[in-house]
Amino acid sequence: MTEITFKEKFFTTTGRINRMTFFKRNMLLVLVAFLAFFVIGIVDVINGSDVDSISTTGRLLETAVTLLLVTPEYCLNVKRLHDLGKNEILAKVIAGTSAFSALYALTLNASADSLNSIVLISVGIFNVVAFLYLLFAKGNSVANSYGVAQ
Repeated sequence: MTEITFKEKFFTTTGRINRMTFFKRNMLLVLVAFLAFFVIGIVDVINGSDVDSISTTGRLLETAVTLLLVTPEYCLNVKRLHDLGKNEILAKVIAGTSAFSALYALTLNASADSLNSIVLISVGIFNVVAFLYLLFAKGNSVANSYGVAQ
């Protein structure tokens, strides 16, 4: 058996992944995001931003990190959907809502009104529910049109 490369793990949409592999790879993406946001926050504070707010540069960098992570997340979601015998439509919707919320949040100022909050919370709830579905739904135990079970 050959070793799976980083590119094959996070940047391809072919094949299938089971629930545990999906969870582990997502936790790696969460760790990368956390570390990036932590560093951005520390640099922001060192450069004189208030601890309770983030600079425009910090917001831009956080948005860039989020958008960069949409691609590997999309690929993981597609492979997990393949394990369920489904196509990539849900993965496209999740990627679209993730990108939308990152860009939408970037346009908001510190005094966001309740409509903006409702939009962002609704997108967040949808993405959490979709993630939980992908995490807990049992995949096909036999080969399907996307490959054999892991």
